Amino acid sequence: MVYGRTAGADVWWRVRPPGIDREWLESAVYAVIADGRQLQENSRFLITVRPGARLVGVACQAAELSKSMHSDGTREMYCFVGWFSAADTGGPELPDLYESYPRWAGATYEHYMRPVWNAPVSQVRRPHPGQAGPPPWPVTAPPAVERHIVLQPVIHLDDWDIVWNHALAASTPARVVLGWKTAGRFGREGVTHLGVLDRDVPRLDRRVPHRDREAPRADREALIPSLDAPAPPPLPPPVPVPVPRPVGASPPAPTLVRDAAFAAPHTVGGTGRPRRTSTPSSRATPILLGGAGAFLVLIAGAAVFLRAFDGAAPTPSPTRPFPTPAATPATPVSPPSGTLVVAMPLTLGQSDRKPVPGFEAGRGPWLRYSQGRGVSVELAPRTPALIGRAGTLPECKKDVGYRHPADLPHVAVGVADVTCVIVPGKPDRLAAIRVNKQARDTAQVTVYVWEPAKETD
Repeated sequence: MVYGRTAGADVWWRVRPPGIDREWLESAVYAVIADGRQLQENSRFLITVRPGARLVGVACQAAELSKSMHSDGTREMYCFVGWFSAADTGGPELPDLYESYPRWAGATYEHYMRPVWNAPVSQVRRPHPGQAGPPPWPVTAPPAVERHIVLQPVIHLDDWDIVWNHALAASTPARVVLGWKTAGRFGREGVTHLGVLDRDVPRLDRRVPHRDREAPRADREALIPSLDAPAPPPLPPPVPVPVPRPVGASPPAPTLVRDAAFAAPHTVGGTGRPRRTSTPSSRATPILLGGAGAFLVLIAGAAVFLRAFDGAAPTPSPTRPFPTPAATPATPVSPPSGTLVVAMPLTLGQSDRKPVPGFEAGRGPWLRYSQGRGVSVELAPRTPALIGRAGTLPECKKDVGYRHPADLPHVAVGVADVTCVIVPGKPDRLAAIRVNKQARDTAQVTVYVWEPAKETD
């Protein structure tokens, strides 16, 4: 699916497969694209499911997907690209989608937008039906989920993967949108679970209830909330409070949630259609169509990004804690301090592992990683986060110390080289730094940390 306008026509649906419930489809796309609000700062990810239908996609700035088809000459455009499937389960894992959507959605966007980019309205009035085919991501079995977790309507950054994986494994109706700064009124419309960058939102309670641990299996099943369980209480009205821009995106994938967590979908806000909703601009993601292996590129579109919306959009703010079900009161879980040590040490050959949006910083220069997977982190140039001397391995570039990302020799857009640094400690740690992106005041890097193999989690 492709949703977004061209340079020559203010017509938004570029690819929309026939035979799909149009109201369900359009409300999902409008929920994630939200007239392009805040897409210039963060892309947003969507997974919406119901029995026999699921849609996965990304809303972003069109410039993320195409170097030439992203503006009408005066305004930047945004778009949504997605994939639709008639399967009851399946879809890309969040780390795969986060890292690969520019490539996956970009190819779809280019394919459907290039022939009509400057065409008159008469040639683009009717959307293209799209084409069924295999999805761009690896097809794997649905992930396991933790059955006891009760999902809240607003999801902490570090729990995004939990709600996402539950949606991959279940056909229970739900609509998940990840990537808003806060739970402002625009992000709530038509969404059951909203993933925000605001780190003041409570973490999900992943503790197994005492009675659940001791009960026989049959009794444990009875403790799991049924699909008819009452919905969580409604959210209080948002209270935007300006705060510094959140750093990074979601963290390494923890263990996942169970089907019953989505038992009673709680709609955050109404389902009314915004004036113009579309998928994330700048990156298009094909929509899943067909059975387990057949997917159809459905939505990819570029839309003009109107800065006039900035004033109406919710500002990043540490919103108040949201209510949690009384049955399993949630307690905010403090992220681990320091470096997480894994049983199998990373090797330089693993430096291309997919980063997960977001990071957790402990005391000192340590950054967290899990299961041999690096974490993507955005740092201000003056942040003293990376201090040490260069290592002696062939992949290391310089025998100097780097006191902050701005000192790294590879801080430049598009550079993916790995720089190795020995970070002093007890014992010394070897860290590899890969610069992914550089903005005017920040450098986005991926950091990998090695530990001795004898140490375990």
